[in-house]
Parts: sequence; C-alpha cells; structure tokens
Amino acid sequence: MFARTVTASFDIDRAEEMADFGESVKDQIAAFPGLQEWRFIADMATGRAVSFSTFDDRDAFLASKEEIDSILSALGQFLVDQPVEILGEVVVAV
Repeated sequence: MFARTVTASFDIDRAEEMADFGESVKDQIAAFPGLQEWRFIADMATGRAVSFSTFDDRDAFLASKEEIDSILSALGQFLVDQPVEILGEVVVAV
C-alpha cells in the first residue's frame, strides 16, 4: 500500500469555499485507479489542513499524479502557505 499526505494552512475566511471545492472534486478523486481511500481534514479554527490518501501501490498513485497535481494547484487559491507533501509505503496500518 502507498500513501500520500499533504499538509497546508488555509485562509479561514474562505473555509466554506474550500470545503465546497473539496466536495466538487470528490467524484473525480474517487475515480483514480487504485485509490483505496481519501480524507481531507481541516481545523476551521486554526486554518490547518491535511489531505490523506492511500493507493494499492506506488504505480497506482503515479497513474493519477498529474490529475492530483492539477487538483492541488486549484486548491492553492485557498492556501496561505506552500503545501508539504509526504509520499511513502504504508509501514503499519490498523
């Protein structure tokens, strides 16, 4: 299993718009081949957010990377800093 985590800070005054954007791309993300799960977590009080997704393997992730980067670029309108991405093999899962 392969995972991708992105952390970033967002403009809390645009939190609702950002949530609407997330809703608008749900079906697009759900169609990624090999995607097991995707979660977008946001602390509306602090403006911190985390996107977490798991894929069958690294190849499945790479097959969707261009589309993922496009979505992240569009999400940038709500961010106040550069997102930080962590990619890697899932070592332990429950």
